[in-house]
Amino acid sequence: MTPILARNLRATFIQQMDKDYAVACRSRGLPESYIFSRHVFWNSLLPTVNLLGVVVAFLIGGTVVVENVFNIPGLGNLLIRGVLTHDQFVVQAVSLLLAVGVVISNFAVDILTAILDPRVTL
Repeated sequence: MTPILARNLRATFIQQMDKDYAVACRSRGLPESYIFSRHVFWNSLLPTVNLLGVVVAFLIGGTVVVENVFNIPGLGNLLIRGVLTHDQFVVQAVSLLLAVGVVISNFAVDILTAILDPRVTL
């Protein structure tokens, strides 16, 4: 998933470098490093952080498939065994743990977004 995040970050950098505020900073004679570090970098982080939250949720869900395919003992393998043996309590417990992981990762992304962008309120 790293190439997806890197490509998104690069595309956002390129997009932000062409915005009006970057052009205005260049017209004032500010160096590119200053424009990038003070303006472009922080504005480019927001979409990438939100994409990171989606990727983390995807990876948590993907553990079920990976653990089953490679026979790795873990929550995903336990979930599959619980489904196959009709053990409802195990399925509910593992599903709850995976859902809590997704909710916590989304909450962390929301907090990080609120820290990076003061316009966002929780």
